[in-house]
Amino acid sequence: ACGNADDAELLRSLLAKPAEQNYKSFEGILAGYITLRPQEGWSLALEMLKTEKTSLLLRYATLRTLRFYYNADTQKYGPQVMQGLGLAVTHSDIADIAIQDLRQWKRWEHTKLILACYDQKSHRAPIVQNGIVRYALACPLPEARALVERVRRQDPKLVQYLEESLRDAGK
Repeated sequence: ACGNADDAELLRSLLAKPAEQNYKSFEGILAGYITLRPQEGWSLALEMLKTEKTSLLLRYATLRTLRFYYNADTQKYGPQVMQGLGLAVTHSDIADIAIQDLRQWKRWEHTKLILACYDQKSHRAPIVQNGIVRYALACPLPEARALVERVRRQDPKLVQYLEESLRDAGK
């Protein structure tokens, strides 16, 4: 919550070529950079989520940073966070995390994108598929209802299990 231009440069250098020893603190370093240089920090965070060249650990840390900002001030940071989560949904290795956050926050802006992922070969892992169906079960939009009914016809026990898991978790 404090710092100056020199601190921003130090944080930027740590983010530019993160050493493996800094992976655990990456989200804090990124949050500090966003605080000191919001425009550059958000651009960097979105770029981290845009490319698959970024390691899974760093993309996950970036998602945690987005989660921090969303919970800190939804009104102020919501647009940047939603943009980042939209990028994350396209990566099968972190899609489940982004989809879960969107479901829990009852954010439906990316519904079409999320539902389209259900049929993508890259998103066929059960954890991702189940996350998409959970999202669709919670989402009030008609296209989500249509996916639920389609999956229910294919695998009614799975849909029943996911409905119960949402009830047990309090949605």
